[in-house]
Amino acid sequence: MAITKVTRHNTPAFEARLTSDESLTDDTSTKLDVDAEIYDTDGCYDSSTNFRFLPTTAGKYFVYGAVYYQPSASNTMNSFSTQLKKNGSTLKVTYLSSSSSPMGAGDIPQCAIVDMNGSSDYLELYAFAAFSTGTMLAKGRIDTFFGAFRLII
Repeated sequence: MAITKVTRHNTPAFEARLTSDESLTDDTSTKLDVDAEIYDTDGCYDSSTNFRFLPTTAGKYFVYGAVYYQPSASNTMNSFSTQLKKNGSTLKVTYLSSSSSPMGAGDIPQCAIVDMNGSSDYLELYAFAAFSTGTMLAKGRIDTFFGAFRLII
């Protein structure tokens, strides 16, 4: 009896990071232009126009992202959250808030497992901040990133 070797890969897969700071609007979800691909196995991540992952293979995907938030010196930030969206609808949210005093800078990661149809489903990374004065940035640094890979089940 011959043994057949089956090779399976966790692809399509990608990871990218934000290279430029992006200003956030108070109390508004902002899609981040995560533009620097670290890898993209099948060319399914658009790093120049829509900044979204549109995998061409159906299946379950592990998706993750993180946003580093930085307020200005005069900012009174009340809350911020990292959001993963599928087809424009919120899939998962990680949220941090403080009712007693303004918060400083911080990084909020998020992850989820999601079914993708392999033709029209897409994933995006969003940032949200609530603040009363000053400005808020999603920082273009190595700790603002977005990625996904297909799970082998």
